[in-house]
Amino acid sequence: MACKPLLLSFYLLAFCPLASADNFYSELSVLYTTTKFDGLSFSQTAAQARGGMYILPQIGIEIYASKGIDDDSNAGLTTEFDYNTGIDIRLETPEQKRAKLFVTLGYSQTAISMSKQDSDFPGKETFRSPSVGIGYEVRAGRDNNISILGKYTYFYDDDEIRISGFNLGAKYEF
Repeated sequence: MACKPLLLSFYLLAFCPLASADNFYSELSVLYTTTKFDGLSFSQTAAQARGGMYILPQIGIEIYASKGIDDDSNAGLTTEFDYNTGIDIRLETPEQKRAKLFVTLGYSQTAISMSKQDSDFPGKETFRSPSVGIGYEVRAGRDNNISILGKYTYFYDDDEIRISGFNLGAKYEF
């Protein structure tokens, strides 16, 4: 069932015995996605919200949801990034000079709608796959709770279809 990873993540975030108010964080970002298939490339933009909790120093578990805000057309085919949800484990390097690198490993579900001009070809496809990302985070200003971040993620990748994205956003640690 598709929602089992999300239910597990909600359970872990809500009931983990290591959780305290100091361990939680949230992120808001713009996600610039690229979908490639059949030699065509489509670019869409989405808004993403992410919440997480550090379960150990520099190791977090997080859940996220993205909603597309535009579509793209190429060769008479229009695609829309409907949504993207997932759960990740976040592994970070020690912070140096207010900055750190991080890697995310997880599982994602991405829904994309497609339509062909002058045709009865509406369709929606959902892609489920392990996901992997790499990012860079820098503390912003004097407030050590706010960071600016950028991250590149592969949400789905096989021989014929690739879905990836670049996030640019802000993170707040409670």
